[in-house]
Amino acid sequence: MENFQLKELLKEFNRAVKEERSNYFTQLIAANPHNPKLLFKTIRSLIHCSPGIDEVSSIERCVIPNIFSLEGVQH
Repeated sequence: MENFQLKELLKEFNRAVKEERSNYFTQLIAANPHNPKLLFKTIRSLIHCSPGIDEVSSIERCVIPNIFSLEGVQH
């Protein structure tokens, strides 16, 4: 594959990751409307991601650990 094709595939992948991440947090917040602790914990996890990291490592460092920490909260 050419370099251009790889860049386009990476852009497409990053867009898909961003969209799924957005959907996940939207559903998480909508499913817990009366749980402010979970809401603020979720917001805090989004705000305190390390700046300047690429999309994939952002997912690995911020979202994936939070998915596991929030599963116990969602009965």
